[in-house]
Amino acid sequence: MILRKILFYMSLMIFAGNIFASLENIIISPQTIASGNVSGFQTGDTTIPALNTDKKYLSLNFLHPYGITEFSREDVAFQTKVLGKNSYIRVINFGNSTYRENTLQLSSSIFHTDDLTISPGISLFYLHTEFKNSYTAGVDLTAFYKIVDDLEVICSIKNLYAYENDNIDIPMEMFLNFHYRSLNTLDVYLGLEKDDRYKANIKTGISYKPIDAFVLSAGYNFEPKCVNSGFAIRYLKYQFSYAISYHFDLEYSHAVGIVYEI
Repeated sequence: MILRKILFYMSLMIFAGNIFASLENIIISPQTIASGNVSGFQTGDTTIPALNTDKKYLSLNFLHPYGITEFSREDVAFQTKVLGKNSYIRVINFGNSTYRENTLQLSSSIFHTDDLTISPGISLFYLHTEFKNSYTAGVDLTAFYKIVDDLEVICSIKNLYAYENDNIDIPMEMFLNFHYRSLNTLDVYLGLEKDDRYKANIKTGISYKPIDAFVLSAGYNFEPKCVNSGFAIRYLKYQFSYAISYHFDLEYSHAVGIVYEI
């Protein structure tokens, strides 16, 4: 029985390190999932927070990952101004009572103009199993630039520097994301993503807003192959979002979230 538990958790840690590390940027806020996982441009984005805006908000997200009924993922994020800088804090919980990954992310826009925002950040990671607990940390750097009024680009490096130990190996991840507003009701997204373990991923997305209170989105990821869709409903200062993602190997994942603008 003990040997079976050991083998189970060894397999789980290998799975988490190799599958969920590559899917880390798919398991994000539902409004971003729906539009192809291209993060950094929408209020409530979590993988790359939209620190180029002065909006203050609180977001709550819940995700049921691809066909794994034993686990869930929750995150809470808060963005506000600290010492005049747009600042962001996010807490993530993934797992169950016997296997759990927790992350604390902090970021702030140290330089901000109408066209350019530079935001360093730090992430603290905690891994808990029945057999051991492990800690590590990484440093991030993100730059937002408005090329023209309707075209924006984000360049972000996650874990530019990371403290690694024998239990947790954090990959460096690089993002180059574009957002083009072709019409007042239509937004187009393109993302390029690469880490030091996996193949480069191309992400595409589109969102259509027929009225201010409703957004319909869809997207596609090339590596790993995922089809995404979803919608968002806005009422007063609240926005409710739902997204579904179909992974060609791991099947369906569902995400719901709410954003409250303060």
